[in-house]
Amino acid sequence: YHSDYNKQRETAQVLSSGRFVVPATAFYIPFGVDLEVRDYRALDAGPRMINVENDSFRVLGGLRGQFGNWDWETAALHSKSETTDITNRMSTTLFQRAIARITPDAYNIFAGGDINDTDAPNTAANSQSTIDSFVVPVSRIGSTELTLADLKLSNGSLASMPAGDLGIAFGLEFRREEFVDDRDARLDGTIQFRDIVTGNVIGSDVVGSSPTPDTRGDRDVASAYVEFAIPLVSESMDIPLVNNLAAQLAIRSESYSDVGSVTKPKFALSWYLHPDFQVRAAYSEGFRAPNLEQINATGIRRVNGGREDWIICEATARANGSAFDTGDCDGASVESVRSGGPDLQPEENENVTVGFVFQPSFIDGLTLTVDWWEIQQTDVVGIFGDQNQISLDYLLRLQGSFNPNVIRANPDADTTALFTAAGLAPAGEIVEVRDSFTNLTPREFKGLDIGIAYSFDTQRFGNFDFAFNAAHLDTAFQEPSPPAAQLIAAIDAGNINEAVDVPGAASLIEQNGRPEWRSTASLNWRKGQWGAGAFYTYVGEVIDTSVTGPDDEIFVIDAFDTLAVYGEYTFSEWLGGDTRVRLGARNVFDEDPPIADEFASGYFDTLHTNRGRFLYIDLRKDF
Repeated sequence: YHSDYNKQRETAQVLSSGRFVVPATAFYIPFGVDLEVRDYRALDAGPRMINVENDSFRVLGGLRGQFGNWDWETAALHSKSETTDITNRMSTTLFQRAIARITPDAYNIFAGGDINDTDAPNTAANSQSTIDSFVVPVSRIGSTELTLADLKLSNGSLASMPAGDLGIAFGLEFRREEFVDDRDARLDGTIQFRDIVTGNVIGSDVVGSSPTPDTRGDRDVASAYVEFAIPLVSESMDIPLVNNLAAQLAIRSESYSDVGSVTKPKFALSWYLHPDFQVRAAYSEGFRAPNLEQINATGIRRVNGGREDWIICEATARANGSAFDTGDCDGASVESVRSGGPDLQPEENENVTVGFVFQPSFIDGLTLTVDWWEIQQTDVVGIFGDQNQISLDYLLRLQGSFNPNVIRANPDADTTALFTAAGLAPAGEIVEVRDSFTNLTPREFKGLDIGIAYSFDTQRFGNFDFAFNAAHLDTAFQEPSPPAAQLIAAIDAGNINEAVDVPGAASLIEQNGRPEWRSTASLNWRKGQWGAGAFYTYVGEVIDTSVTGPDDEIFVIDAFDTLAVYGEYTFSEWLGGDTRVRLGARNVFDEDPPIADEFASGYFDTLHTNRGRFLYIDLRKDF
């Protein structure tokens, strides 16, 4: 497989964490003093042109056969994928030098934009040769490899039982996983930025990007499983209320070279009270090992916007003799530093499902399903959150200490005066927040899935297939970690401002991409060589916890629904086989995704789509 992808986006801005100082001697600095540059976007440098090439291959070979009542299969697989991402970016070192020149070919930071159109560059102010002097190619090369071999055996009639034959399946598997994330020398610390005025060193020499070290990792995994299909009661046994009863019993064990071993069971039961009515239930335990990046990543830096530094807000409010609310606390960009480690444990979970299937013989083609489910997760791999770390620092500073994960600069004279007036120990500007991957506290999810399927045939109007599925999230609860519980208790007690929110703790229903209701419906029609269909999707409203209204009201993201339709015709035996022509439209009513603040895209891209009305033609040929 090979793909070549190109796109463009706006040029990056100088981040607060990547600020630098221009000397007073620079040609276009009229103030006679050094000038600190932050939050500056060089529009006239042009857009970032991004080229991504992806190459991957997979080789798979296997054998399968039978001996006696046994079916066997064995296979070996090797696959590799490599992605090369190259973008034109700005070197912070070269950009600072271009501004600092004492000749007219210096970069004029006061003329890069158009005052009549703040979204447009002023291309006449700085020469192209000046711009070219600080634009450099920046690359990222990543690769993943998987090598796997397995052996599977099964026997549907291992032993005869009163209700039928006992079935068994078991297997062995070995796999090796490898990955490499090779960042550009200007990102991985090989080429760093050293400020020519202050001497400060920043790990990244790319404007708008935090330093990101190279990461690589590998692991070996050996696994084994066994599964039994157990018939307990058959129809011929003539037991009241038990037309058929069968069980499934399985166990799987995996041994990881980096995170230890786990063994998990599964038990399922199928009970037909009547040929039309089935009750089904299952209990299983699962696990998910931390991925290689979470284990091997060191010092990954990401800048997140909209973070409130509550202690600054508290000091400002106290100095003014008032209390603050969310609207008084300006969000800031914060550099979050994340690392993994071999101490991470696999995520574990317990799953319970109970439901029924009803297929009434007196209504041919109708199937009704209802399933209630519950998932209990422990040791979920994640992060506490940089905003939570800052909120904890706020609480601890009010108590006379501080959060060591929030690294701050020394306070300047104005900040010291502000905090002194507020009666608080001075706190400087946040430099970075250390927010490493960890095993979080338990989560609980409960829900109900409903399905209706109905197929019916009419001699005159053709065949119709209708399907409806709905999912209701009844419970989504994150047990607060000890620091989160400490924050919640302080809010409830009135010890810290009620504007402080603790994302990721307590109920998660409708928060940040977990709607209470989701549903789909489809209707397809066939008659002879003609066909048509419609597909409807609905996603319920959610809450964006990253922003509130002027009176601290929650920000609700509206429900979102779309409709897709198609029509088709099949030419029978045309050019040696059936040929189908389909015309269709997706998002028929051209619905825009509701606006959200949580994602850089401006909407919840995990729930909604920004693809407008989309018309297509599809041709399919069967030979």
